[in-house]
Amino acid sequence: AYEKVNGTWVVYGMGDQIAGEMVNNEGVRDPRGNQSAIGRFTFAPPGRAGERWKVTKAEFVPQLFDVDAGRVVNLNRAIDEGADLRAVRDRIRDVVLSRGAAEDGLVMGR
Repeated sequence: AYEKVNGTWVVYGMGDQIAGEMVNNEGVRDPRGNQSAIGRFTFAPPGRAGERWKVTKAEFVPQLFDVDAGRVVNLNRAIDEGADLRAVRDRIRDVVLSRGAAEDGLVMGR
């Protein structure tokens, strides 16, 4: 999940960026362990000496680690190319935005 705390963006648990096959407590393959998001923040320098840098754009990019291919998949790009991964992408989006980050300007990047 992402949120803004006292004007500062905080990212909690981005997920497993590159992981092997994940299993649950019963030993059954659990593909959720290979779902994650990358945070992408664009900054602008301070206008005057002593001021802080400011985030001008806050984004997240949902992704999936394809265990068989051994690579990270950009879910938005894969969906654009016809992959049936919309439910996975939407689940990641819901978790990322679960602490109100959309109201503070976080958007899903490409």
